[in-house]
Amino acid sequence: MRIGIVCEGSYPYVSGGVSSWVHSIIKGMPEHEFIILAIVPASQKRILQYSLPDNVIQIIEIPVFYEEQGSQKRVNKHMSSEDFDELLSFFQMKTNSGTALRILHSLSKSKDPNIFFRSKAFFEIAKQCSEEEDNVNFIEFFYMLKGMYLPILSVLKTDIPPLDCIHSVSTGYAGLLSARIEHEQGIPFVLTEHGIYTREREEEILVSDWIPAVFKKRWMSFFHHIAHIAYDHADRIISLFEKNSHIQKMNGADPGKLDIIPNGVYLPDRLEREDSKKEVFHIGSVIRVVPIKDVKTMMYAAKELKERGLRFTWSILGPMEEDDRYAKECLELQKHLKLEEEVSFVGKVSVKDYYPLFDVMVLSSLSEGQPLSILEAFSYRVPCIATNVGACQELINGSSNDQTGKAGFVVSPTASLELADRLVWMAEHEKERKEMGEIGFKRVEEHYQQEDVLAAYRSIYHSGGKHAWRE
Repeated sequence: MRIGIVCEGSYPYVSGGVSSWVHSIIKGMPEHEFIILAIVPASQKRILQYSLPDNVIQIIEIPVFYEEQGSQKRVNKHMSSEDFDELLSFFQMKTNSGTALRILHSLSKSKDPNIFFRSKAFFEIAKQCSEEEDNVNFIEFFYMLKGMYLPILSVLKTDIPPLDCIHSVSTGYAGLLSARIEHEQGIPFVLTEHGIYTREREEEILVSDWIPAVFKKRWMSFFHHIAHIAYDHADRIISLFEKNSHIQKMNGADPGKLDIIPNGVYLPDRLEREDSKKEVFHIGSVIRVVPIKDVKTMMYAAKELKERGLRFTWSILGPMEEDDRYAKECLELQKHLKLEEEVSFVGKVSVKDYYPLFDVMVLSSLSEGQPLSILEAFSYRVPCIATNVGACQELINGSSNDQTGKAGFVVSPTASLELADRLVWMAEHEKERKEMGEIGFKRVEEHYQQEDVLAAYRSIYHSGGKHAWRE
């Protein structure tokens, strides 16, 4: 089979949990060919963060932003009344039809997709949409609407080669492109949400300073609308854990399409750990150094540990180049708190070499899906302390059908003192800490093995055909 995987802002140019998941799926299915449809911020040279498996036969870069070209004059672009009504309904967020996607794809095929936004048709659409809003300046609304929908035409512009199945790893622009491909090629569409895309965008919009307050509600409705399009066109809608599956249902997904397939990891071939009591307590974190991982809370917790006299080292593993400004702030905070000897930013390394050294792993994220790093730590019998976001509590304490026990602690986001308290407990209770590590290993062994994940997706791909699993 030839499978298209649509990734928005992730694989193969950005490392992280979602990208690692995509890489594992492709690598674990050498019998299939994969084409990567990589939605990227703009058209520019990029550096691969992964060594691509041999069964990746093509990468198609799809820029989400498009440069203005040519004349700024209004264009009288002909459009039938039927197409206009369909587009108006789409811009009013009243239809999720594939017909609207076909029209938008056709409009995007011009040399400059901006031409549509200089047409009489778009002016009339903007006028009618603005009448639904209270007390908005039309000129500001017009350019806001253009900024909202130009990325859609940019993403839909690309022609996609024939595929046997399309698999998107989020809703958003990736889900919208997948819906267009599903409608155009008549192939199965599998959607896997690692986090809930609409919630993540809502959080960003609420704190943004580039979106005027009067337009924030419409921006949030926009992302919900394109998520509904993906839900409506997808044949399978997969989440990683039960809580997110409920959210998908609440957001309008057909319950008959919903599935839960958790993340999985490979168990180490062998595990060598130092059993004798160490003089220095070793804390580890496997993260991208970006704001959503809240590295600063770790630093404040480390400062508290130092003040309490705990002898420790804290290794922070993962790339630092994704958000240069935030990484610089973290390094400055490390220096300000005088933690240069205790906290080290190791960078991107082979994490498998480090897990056996850790006594405990920490994840202080503000938002998560189902972190692979927790499962990887468990596979090395390392207990975890994580914030109560995403599936962290389920992984550490167990789900309703998993009574294995606690494999660590769950703490509140941004609570550096609570995190420090739990770390001190871990340092002072070696026996109980190791028991938690064994519980984590057993949990992965029973519920989160990568072989089971591959088997589930292999079954979905194989049962595809021409919408073979649709009821």
